[in-house]
This record gives sequence, structure tokens and C-alpha cells, in this order.
Amino acid sequence: MLLNRLAAEEYSYTVVYHVRDLIKAALAEAVDQEVLERNVARKTVIPEIEESDKPVLPVEMYAKLRAGLDGIRDRAIFLIACFCALRPSELFGLTWGCYTGNVFTIVNTAWRGRLQRKKSQA
Repeated sequence: MLLNRLAAEEYSYTVVYHVRDLIKAALAEAVDQEVLERNVARKTVIPEIEESDKPVLPVEMYAKLRAGLDGIRDRAIFLIACFCALRPSELFGLTWGCYTGNVFTIVNTAWRGRLQRKKSQA
């Protein structure tokens, strides 16, 4: 089965989960359109997948990276990215209006060079 093969090839749990979801959704649509009689993927389970090591940047490297940045803007972007755990689209969607003294409120995202209102509240 495809999911077992993906797990054996050491794909992450998230990738295997999304593949299963896509297959189930596609087959559910085929059943709805009467192309198939039943969804054979409806009861599939995700195989056991060992959690992989996630590379972590050593603390000493942060200081070296920061020292190599020119300009306050680049340093601010770097520090916000490091300490606030924002997605790139959220980071580059920040405006001065997002900062309220001690907290950032994400109201925009940046996509293809344009700001757009954030779609979901996480």
C-alpha cells in the first residue's frame, strides 16, 4: 500500500497524513459522482512512523548570524523570526500598526509582494 511505502521511505507523519487525506477525499468524490460504488480508503489507518530528528541551529550560530547582518531592519527581521516563530508570510506582513508596545498582532500576510488581510485566526 502507498502509505506503508511512504512510511518505509521515511516520509514524515504529516506528509503521509496529507497523502491519506487526499486519497480519501478523491475517492469520496468518485463515490459521490457514482464513478465508484464505495470508498476503499475510508477506513485506512496511518502506519507507525518514527518521529524524525529535526535539525536545530546551535545557539552559538545565532550570534554569528546576527553579527553578519547589516542594518537595523535586517536585525529586526532576524530577531522577530527567531523569537516569535512566525511564518514567513506573517513576518513580512508585519506593519507598525501590528506592534502595540509589547505584543505583535498578526492582521496581514504578505503574498507575492502584496499585503492581504489574514484569512484565519490561529
